[in-house]
Amino acid sequence: MKKSLFILIVCTFASIASFAQTNAELIGTWKYDGVPNAADLSPSITETYQKSFKDLNLEFGPDGRFTVFLGKSKTSGTWKIVNGKIELKHKDSKGEQIEIVKFETDKLTIRQGAVTYNIAKIIT
Repeated sequence: MKKSLFILIVCTFASIASFAQTNAELIGTWKYDGVPNAADLSPSITETYQKSFKDLNLEFGPDGRFTVFLGKSKTSGTWKIVNGKIELKHKDSKGEQIEIVKFETDKLTIRQGAVTYNIAKIIT
């Protein structure tokens, strides 16, 4: 279950660049930023999202490497844009691709299957 959640998260962040005009827009650190349709969901589902993703951070490097942090877990690999999607590869994956619902400079809405949530770029 924990591995599946991690793969879902990695895949979700992988889709960030599908709307990005350049790799430069994706480079940086992104974090979980809530559910876009929270008003349509039960409070327990919204709370589950918050508990599951609250410590989620993803770093996209200019060298094509990424690192995902979820709680105490850390996974690294490579990322690239493939057919308008971001593909993440790491030692436990042949490649994960996710679609973006909405892209803004510092916020993305991502959907993988029935799961939709926001991530925000950490501006430093």
